[in-house]
Amino acid sequence: MKKGQIPPPITPEQKIAILSPTGSLSPETLFQIESYYRLHFQDVWIGESCRRNRHLNASDDRFRAKELMKAFENPEIGAIIFARGGESSERLLPYLDALRIKKHRKIVLGYSDLCSILSYLVESCDQVVYHGLMASETPGSSTKQRSLLQHLFFQDRKKIALSLMIPIRLGETEGILKGGCLSVLHRLLKGDFAPSFQGSILFLEDIRESTESLSRMLRDFENLGQLKHLKGVLFGQMLYCGATLSDFMPLLERYFLKYDIPLGFSLPSGHGDNIIPIPLGAKVHLSIQNKGSQLTLLTVPIQTLPGRI
Repeated sequence: MKKGQIPPPITPEQKIAILSPTGSLSPETLFQIESYYRLHFQDVWIGESCRRNRHLNASDDRFRAKELMKAFENPEIGAIIFARGGESSERLLPYLDALRIKKHRKIVLGYSDLCSILSYLVESCDQVVYHGLMASETPGSSTKQRSLLQHLFFQDRKKIALSLMIPIRLGETEGILKGGCLSVLHRLLKGDFAPSFQGSILFLEDIRESTESLSRMLRDFENLGQLKHLKGVLFGQMLYCGATLSDFMPLLERYFLKYDIPLGFSLPSGHGDNIIPIPLGAKVHLSIQNKGSQLTLLTVPIQTLPGRI
């Protein structure tokens, strides 16, 4: 399989699987999720993980990993949406089978603590996944968010406008887009499932981390050579991590602005407004301009279904 290959769109016969590697949801929330997706998109299958309390033991880890594997291998499922954030999703990684997952490209969507699984799917399984809105957030989502989800599920958009992003260094570049929630990826750094950023366009975001904490994490990545030869950098809104852009400028200067690469800040994906789904693992062309910054996907879906929108 080619790296950076966009997963196929959902077919009319397929369902959206809602899974929760990080814990249970209330019956009311599950009802709202199911109603939302069936109204606006597609039939839904709610995984047992959404109803089962999280226990940090090997038995529960294997159960949630097995459910995720079944969703990948089930041809009746066209997309996997993670239900909520939480903690310790990286505990599932030893129980996933990369060789089996590689055979089944699916739309996968989540962020926050689920970035450990998203990173695994990119690094170990050559999947393209989406950093964006989780299922528990969709009932209250905006028309703009719903529109972008629709384009994602039916794969009819090649260009992604990077609206509201602050351009820091202008330019254009191409590469594989990687990253996610920095503190979650940092937990993986020295283990068997560490991400590899070298030569990529790096997207980073986080919540409730001080700039000092973020700097320590970036220093660890830098010391391991992970920030060398980056093609470009995109930062999310960094919610509750600093009051203003000026708070982040020393961090940007220390780790990124010393290189002649495009850099954008406050992209609304992940913690914060969470409007734009980011295709991690995809090969993209990044253009950062004073007006009209955008990502262009350089690969197309495995199959196309005209006329869905």
